[in-house]
Amino acid sequence: MISHCPKYCFTFSPHFWIILIMEKSEHLSVSEVSEILGISPATVKNWIKLGKLSAVKFGASFWVSKSEVERISLALDSSDLLRQRRNKSRLSSNFIPKSYISNSSPNYKTIKALICDKEISNYPIDSLLYYYAGILMELAGINRELSDSLTQDLNVTSTDTPCDLASEYPLLLVDSEDTLGMLYLSLRGLQAKKSTGAYYTPFFVVDELINEAFSSKATTDYASKSYIDPACGTGNFLLRLPDNIPLANIHGADIDKTAVILCRINIAIKYHITSWSELEVLTNNIVCRDFLFSPANGYYNVTLGNPPWGYAFSKDSTALIRHTFSSFSGTGKPESFSLFIEKSLKESDEVTFLLPETILGSDYHLGIRKFITDNANVVSISYLGEVFDKVQCPSVIMRISRISTSNSIKSSFYKKESKICRSLSLVKSFNVPKTRIGSDNFNILADNDEYSILTKMTSVPHFYLEGNADFALGIVTGGNSNVVFETAVKGSEPIIKGKDITKYRITSGHAYTVFAPEKYQQVAPESYYRAPNKLFYRFIAGEPIVALDDKGLLSLNSANIIIPHVQGYDNAYIMAVLNSSAVSFYYRHICKNMKVLRSVLEKLPIPVCAPEVMKEISELAAKLSSLPENCADSDKYIIKRLDNYVNKLYNLNAADEKIITER
Repeated sequence: MISHCPKYCFTFSPHFWIILIMEKSEHLSVSEVSEILGISPATVKNWIKLGKLSAVKFGASFWVSKSEVERISLALDSSDLLRQRRNKSRLSSNFIPKSYISNSSPNYKTIKALICDKEISNYPIDSLLYYYAGILMELAGINRELSDSLTQDLNVTSTDTPCDLASEYPLLLVDSEDTLGMLYLSLRGLQAKKSTGAYYTPFFVVDELINEAFSSKATTDYASKSYIDPACGTGNFLLRLPDNIPLANIHGADIDKTAVILCRINIAIKYHITSWSELEVLTNNIVCRDFLFSPANGYYNVTLGNPPWGYAFSKDSTALIRHTFSSFSGTGKPESFSLFIEKSLKESDEVTFLLPETILGSDYHLGIRKFITDNANVVSISYLGEVFDKVQCPSVIMRISRISTSNSIKSSFYKKESKICRSLSLVKSFNVPKTRIGSDNFNILADNDEYSILTKMTSVPHFYLEGNADFALGIVTGGNSNVVFETAVKGSEPIIKGKDITKYRITSGHAYTVFAPEKYQQVAPESYYRAPNKLFYRFIAGEPIVALDDKGLLSLNSANIIIPHVQGYDNAYIMAVLNSSAVSFYYRHICKNMKVLRSVLEKLPIPVCAPEVMKEISELAAKLSSLPENCADSDKYIIKRLDNYVNKLYNLNAADEKIITER
């Protein structure tokens, strides 16, 4: 069948008409299914491959019937399948944001008890917020007319409450505490926060960010500057700003209408407003608007807060971003926190944000790092580690300035204290020249003494694995229970997990599989697994942990593969260098990630070595690999000899070795 138009002629295949009919009838594409089920397109394809989801295929595309999507959706809602996965976007159960306010606050226990009351937790959220907002404003001395004006936009269907909440679940007024935000977050479902890229920020992290934002400002300067949180939520950052900042200098924006209402109420309580003019300032300064896509609402001295991470933009928004933001390359998905940084730097002098640590080194965030280096100066980076409850994402506080002329950057490291204290304590802090960072990497993990060792290690003749080795992922099964067994079965062979790998050694016999590539979600060519004398490295680790495999073993994706092909160099030598104390030190001071990435391994300097020395190192490494696991004394002796060899190859002296050992 041919369709004609004045200029073009298209010939449509039968597949086109079948797909067109399916689009208009009862079938959905993989991307549509992923949106409905709240899972990734890759997971949809994997479920189709494994037979968990029925589909039909035309050309290169899969199509799933609406009835099949409804069936699997109901099955997911009634099972624990996704509750056991990291992707929990379908979950809508209530939860308690444990660190949002201090657990020593009387309101913490009250809200926790209230949420556990099934009768109350099923009551309309806005009605509960209206009720408690009124009580807190009354305690703050705000008159009823102002109070009613502040709460009038809440979607309250009834002002009746299921019981006398004030006596059974009383909330108290606590200075600078976002009690209403805690209540709102507890009542909202987890699904809403996941889909908008919003996570609550623990109160002690807010305090640390505020301290950093004001660390170099004189107290007398606070009042003369203007401040904005462009994703203010219920106002937890604005609440904890210094008290001497005038109300007129505080600004906030958010796309969540309810959160904006609560933010205004919180600031009204903080300043104990008494007049309609103050209320007008509040409503003008704290607004419901999309910061990224709305015109600038002014110019600010300081922007601070926790912008959304991983917001899911629509196709239309992505197209607009491509033409509006220079930090977005136009490929892949735009990252919301990067866009917030770019726009904030265009509309303010300084930006202090809580960000995922990946911004510092991931290739995916190269665009925003380049924008920062081209348009501003990094003033400080504070490494916080994992501060969010039940979210595995190390975080940093980064302060960026368009007006700073400092030639140094402050690098600080914190650790999270016990669950009881819920606070951050400073581990170490130092200043380094700003020349130490560039758009390729913002990590500042080494002080000046440590950095001199890194420089020394890269100054000796060396080679890299980049371009000199093949890398392969271990097998991604798509569901270990179906293809990985605890004991050997007919036709099976051992398969290695990450935990089976220690430095120099592999322990097999903990898991088995029948090698069948068609049953796996992702698998490398078999030749990589069968390669003689290949290297395995543990994927989840803070340093290279490498072992030599001469048996052609299979591995899961927690144990990945390196196959070096460096002329004149034995793989056992490369294993010894990668496992050495010197390279462990180097790695930990250029990379802060609990995943050992190929991109980092490829850039580790491996020293050039004389053949006779390489032979001695290789023989020692091979001997260590062959020793039984219970030879602790022999291990220590051989490892020390290997470390001494490698240290000499890097020209490290006794002082360097002492730093490596101690740190």
